[in-house]
Amino acid sequence: MPTDLPTRDDYFDIGSEEIFARSSVRTRSTRISPDAIFTEGTDINIIIAACSAMADEATRHLSLRMAALFLDSAEGDDLDRLVGDRFSPTVVRKQAAPAVVTVDFFRSIPPSGGAAVIFPIGTKLRTEQGTEFVSTTVASLALNSTGPVQAVAEAVQAGTVGNVEKEQITAFVQTPTDSEAQVINPAVASGGTDIETDAQFRERARDFFRVARRGTLAAIEFGALTVNGVESATAVEVLDSQGKPTGVVLLQIADVNGNSNAVLAEAVRSALIEFRAAGVVVDILLSSPQLEDIEFELTFRPATDVNAAIQQLKTITNTSVNLLAPGELLLRSLLFALARSIPGAIVTEDSVVTPTTDVTPAVAKTIKTTIDRVTVNGL
Repeated sequence: MPTDLPTRDDYFDIGSEEIFARSSVRTRSTRISPDAIFTEGTDINIIIAACSAMADEATRHLSLRMAALFLDSAEGDDLDRLVGDRFSPTVVRKQAAPAVVTVDFFRSIPPSGGAAVIFPIGTKLRTEQGTEFVSTTVASLALNSTGPVQAVAEAVQAGTVGNVEKEQITAFVQTPTDSEAQVINPAVASGGTDIETDAQFRERARDFFRVARRGTLAAIEFGALTVNGVESATAVEVLDSQGKPTGVVLLQIADVNGNSNAVLAEAVRSALIEFRAAGVVVDILLSSPQLEDIEFELTFRPATDVNAAIQQLKTITNTSVNLLAPGELLLRSLLFALARSIPGAIVTEDSVVTPTTDVTPAVAKTIKTTIDRVTVNGL
C-alpha cells in the first residue's frame, strides 16, 4: 500500500482524538481517560481498534483499485484488463509455452523385412533425463529406408524445462513397431518459456502505440515478440553499397536461453504478415547464446556485509546481461553501473577486470552469461 495513505495507527489516533474531544465536554468524573483508550482489551480500546481495522481494510481496497488504473502499478488480472482496455484487446499476456523442435527418425541398419514404420502425431519421445516431447506432425520410414525422416515435436510440459540441447532427445516413451527405429534432435529445442511476468507485459504494452503504424523496424520486432517462446528480437535494415534500402530486413530472434530454431522461426514468419510492409522480405536469423565470463575486483567500505554484497552483484549482473537482445553489445559501462549500484562497494576504473572492452556478439549470437561465470573478488 502506498506510504502516503493513512495507516491503521493513523485511524486509531483519529478515533482517539475524537473520543478525547467529545469526552472533554463532559464532567470530569464522567470523562474517558487516556489509560482506558490505550489499554488493550478495554471496551473503548476494542471499539476504536475494530473501527481502525475496518478503515484500514477499506483503504487497502481503495489503494488496489487506484493502482489498477495505471500501467506502472497494475498487477496480475488488473494489468491484463488495463492493457486490453487502454491499449488493445489484441495485446494479451503470453502464457507459458512448450519448447518446439525438429526430430529425425531413422534406422541404424537397413531392415531385412517387415513393413514401413509410421510415427503418428502424438508419438512420445524423451531425453535421458526424462523430459518428454510429443510429435505434432506425421513421419514415416519406408520399407527399405534407413532415413532420416523429419517431424516436428513439442515439449509435453510448458516452460523453460523443454529447452534442451541438440542430440538430447534420443528415446521413445513407447517402443515403436520397428525396434531398430531411433530418434534424435539435430538442433536445440527452443521457445519454451514461462508465463509472461507483469514487468515484461508492461514493456511490451508500452510499445503498442509506438509501432501501431506497422511496417517499421520496431513493428517487426514487436510482431516477433507476440509469438510465444520469443523472448527478444532485433531487426536491422539491409542497405546496399550506396546506403540505400534493399527491401530486406534481417530479424534475429531468441528465446529465454538465447536460442532459436526453424520451428520457432516459422511461427514468427507467420505472425509478421500483420506487421511487415507488403513486399518487404524479412530474413530470420536463428540465434544461439554467446556465453561470456565477467569478473569484478572490488573493495568495500567498513561494516559492509561483503558476502551479501558479492551475491547481490552476481545476481543482478546475471539478470541484466541475460536481458540483452540478439546482436546487442555487452558494454563495460553497464557493468560499472551495476557495481556502483551495490551499497558499500567502492568502484574504481579497474573494478571491471573482464571483459577488457565492450563485447560485440558474433553473427546470429546473443550474449548471455550464467551465475557461475560471474566472479566477484572483494576485500
